[in-house]
Amino acid sequence: MKKTLGTIFTVFLSLIFLTATTSYAANLEYVYDASNKLIEIKENDEIAVRFEYDLNGNLLSQNVQSLKAPQNLKAIFVNDKTSKISWDKVTGATTYDVHVNNDASFSTNENSAIISLSPTTTTYDVKIKAKNSFTQSEFGEILSFKAAPAPPTDLAVSNIQETAITLSWSASAGAQEYQVYYAHPNGIVPLNAGKTAETKFTINDLNHGTGYKFLVVAISGNLKSSFSEPIMSYTAMTAPFLDNSEPNDSLEQASLIKPNIRYDSYISSETDIDYYKIEPIGLNNSLFVQINATNRNYVLEVIQSGVSRWTTKSNQNGITLPVTSSVSFKVKGDFSYSTKESYNLTYTLQNTTTVCPPRMICKPPIDPPVAASIMMKSLDLHEELYDINIVTDIYSSDYDKRLLAYHFISGTGTPEDIDALEQIKENSTLTEDRDIIDWTIAKIAYTHYNEQPNTVLRYLDSLVLVENSEIQAWLMPVLQELFGDESAVQAYLDSFLTPATENAEEIVVPGNN
Repeated sequence: MKKTLGTIFTVFLSLIFLTATTSYAANLEYVYDASNKLIEIKENDEIAVRFEYDLNGNLLSQNVQSLKAPQNLKAIFVNDKTSKISWDKVTGATTYDVHVNNDASFSTNENSAIISLSPTTTTYDVKIKAKNSFTQSEFGEILSFKAAPAPPTDLAVSNIQETAITLSWSASAGAQEYQVYYAHPNGIVPLNAGKTAETKFTINDLNHGTGYKFLVVAISGNLKSSFSEPIMSYTAMTAPFLDNSEPNDSLEQASLIKPNIRYDSYISSETDIDYYKIEPIGLNNSLFVQINATNRNYVLEVIQSGVSRWTTKSNQNGITLPVTSSVSFKVKGDFSYSTKESYNLTYTLQNTTTVCPPRMICKPPIDPPVAASIMMKSLDLHEELYDINIVTDIYSSDYDKRLLAYHFISGTGTPEDIDALEQIKENSTLTEDRDIIDWTIAKIAYTHYNEQPNTVLRYLDSLVLVENSEIQAWLMPVLQELFGDESAVQAYLDSFLTPATENAEEIVVPGNN
């Protein structure tokens, strides 16, 4: 028999002493026997207090159930700014008091905690005790750990060449060596450049005319600092200036281009922009436009009535769009330019009878305001992901750490990280890692390119035959959303099981404008 909180306070308040030991709301349950005597108080479904009576119904004793001291306290992550600790759950406990260096303390209702570290303290002693609304345990064993060195400072670049840059920094106290990373300036996935015990390192095998973000981590034993403040620099470009379409640096100077013709040109500097315009083709038609480049990151913006409406990149599949007014194109570098390697730009006209190639979605892109709202639903961050340095765990020997790092990247990564992830995948020999990397890339593409379904589809292709139930459970609803039709999804899946032939039937999608 159970009664409410109000009943127990009016009837038994004089018998028991309820002392709140936490600010967390207690979930108390009062259990009565058939004669309406209180026999137990449960907290969060665990027995906290037992009551015993004599044969006449008089209360003999109230026994508060003791709590064991927390066990297996360990630090599962430490850098120079934070540490994450965990311990085994204690039966009957609803909160835990965390004491740090005998002076700082706080409470948590989880069996883990994040501790903020002080730049003036290097050694920490932590102890935990378990609590509920009626009692508390003794402290468990003390955990002692050291903080990681502070991150390097004063990063600087020198000896800038076409494919190499030398990076230097000020030493970190206590550091034994340094790990050097580089990334796209807008990305979060760091590529591993190498380790050194010195405070200078030359990064090789870079692309010419390309902007990079460089970061350094200080290491002492198995402890790693957080990232240094990044420094951004372009590699050199020493070839002569080339731009076949100049002058076309403004919308008024846009070069006229025609359909079904490949136009080759160059982005010759960090600030160079090329504009193009097309001949009037009439309203209520559509066109497909694509930009390609080797080892270059270029952005193509589609301008209608003087307003930028859609964007595609040189590492995407192009974009199909409706023509409702005059159309122009704007090409610029995404921290990338070259006078050695050209880009090529093409567009083709389409109408309602255009045949849709296999494994393609032939429909206009979502209008930018709608696309933006779709992108807002994307980030699925785990509440325990506590530090951006987690991304470096993609290089860990521990599969679970690598998995957690890729999960973090899939929720926070940018399109600029896709190239880095593909490079990491190329160097991986583990099938399970390659599948997870493909999934990470697909999630980033789905987040950022939802208005360009064929670009998303390009990255989904690699997941269709993966034998991972979690990946498949994510993939199927995404395909349904992109195609909007179960039969179209099935036709797409079947295309991976049946080898394509030259005479394969093509699917015509009506209403392609």
